[in-house]
Amino acid sequence: MASLFCHGELAASRPHPRHLTGFYLWMSVGGVLGGVFNTLLAPVLFDRVIEYPLGLLLACLLLPQVTIDKSRIKARIGDIIGPVLLAALVIGLSRFTESLARNNYHPVFFLLFAITGLACFSFKERRWRFALAFGVLLLTMAHMADLVRGNQVYASRNFFGVKRVVANGNTGIRYLYHGTTVHGSQWLASDRRVTPLTYYHPSGPVGDIFVDSDPATDKSHVAIIGLGVGALASYAHPGEHFTFYEIDPEVERIARNKRFFGFLAGTQGSLEVVLGDGRLSLARAKPGGFNIILLDAFSSDAIPVHLITREAVALYLSKLQTQGLLVFHISNRYLNLEPLMAGLAEEFGLRCIIRRDSGNSRDPNQAGKLPSIYAAMGRPGSAIRHLADNPQWQPIGPDTQPIVWTDRFSNLILLMKW
Repeated sequence: MASLFCHGELAASRPHPRHLTGFYLWMSVGGVLGGVFNTLLAPVLFDRVIEYPLGLLLACLLLPQVTIDKSRIKARIGDIIGPVLLAALVIGLSRFTESLARNNYHPVFFLLFAITGLACFSFKERRWRFALAFGVLLLTMAHMADLVRGNQVYASRNFFGVKRVVANGNTGIRYLYHGTTVHGSQWLASDRRVTPLTYYHPSGPVGDIFVDSDPATDKSHVAIIGLGVGALASYAHPGEHFTFYEIDPEVERIARNKRFFGFLAGTQGSLEVVLGDGRLSLARAKPGGFNIILLDAFSSDAIPVHLITREAVALYLSKLQTQGLLVFHISNRYLNLEPLMAGLAEEFGLRCIIRRDSGNSRDPNQAGKLPSIYAAMGRPGSAIRHLADNPQWQPIGPDTQPIVWTDRFSNLILLMKW
């Protein structure tokens, strides 16, 4: 809406036709400068996406003046004093209510949001007053978001997004956030650090694959696309080799830092991390070299499309042994990827089963676990037979309409969770 408004104001201000060349030239220069700032400068200057709220704040300063106050001096003083008093009130209330809220910060969030939101609405006729109050609102929301997550011990940003390492004293767990999504966690207590958490808990689908699988199933060579905090490395036993394919070098630096996460350092097997796009890097591996290929790549909270196309699965199968297992982590807030899994399995004549693990936060043995959905595929007679004996793994329902994406075609709308 802010962009639409600014474009409308820009179009309304266009000059006489004989000056349009200069008008469009400078408009293009502005677009280039904005793109350079967002793409090149912002990732270096900020450790979070500050340019987005900053853009909203600057847009508020472009709002037209609704009323003209004759007492200009008093009005301008009020433009400063009003937001300052609002900020002081929000700080005081947040300090007071945070000590009362303890683990439940949602009432505090809604209280502060309501106060600042109503203040912004009451200031709507004064451009500067409204913009500064809106700035208070943005800072309040950012503060509450950080408060809910825990104590931030590290943050970095690069082309692939914002990564934060957060230690939450209430849960006793350290988390890695990519954007707003948890990409792995580990207990803070040293005696519990070996247990993988979140979507990789031993009681979840990953435990079925690496812990409860048929002892005869060969797991000596495993390929994993997506590193996260390296939690899957905890499933490697002596004599087993795990190869992680990770596109973001910052993720590897975080996962290898023992101050943050110790899964890679504590693995019993051997491992290597191959930096680069997972599909392109895997293409260089020898044919039939892996017993298990597990796709666990996420950009914030979405799987990159080029990793779940027909051509991508054909590549995975060429690198998989005949008896091997192809596994997809398809947990997603917004997309139902099961029709896609059904279509890809049908395309290659594979058997596909799904485990939807809702987790059990009340079970002390599953503390730190998050709900997850995994799909497993295999050729007839492969290692998927033993996994299919587990009643928690079910075939995709007959009502599911199979969908196949290719490198030339994908359609997110068809998979949206409405």
